[in-house]
Amino acid sequence: MSRELSTPDETLAKAAILFCQKTHRTFPGTVVEAVDGHYSDEDLTVEIQVPPELDQQHVSDELIRIALAVEDQYGVTIVTHTIMAKPTEA
Repeated sequence: MSRELSTPDETLAKAAILFCQKTHRTFPGTVVEAVDGHYSDEDLTVEIQVPPELDQQHVSDELIRIALAVEDQYGVTIVTHTIMAKPTEA
């Protein structure tokens, strides 16, 4: 895939949007949030809340694949961290 050419902020924004779109399409019900604290060699760190009915390890593995595809397209570094979402009370 070819990389997009634009300013660093625009590129990061496009990458973040694409990552979120692919994540929600693949795993409906997930919640994606940016994490403020990240290492200097990372462009974006995201925490993904996984619904209880999904297997966290499977989701984590697939999110790494999604992140790598977006990284290749936009030339950014995305770090993912999955946590189990708390069950909602009825």
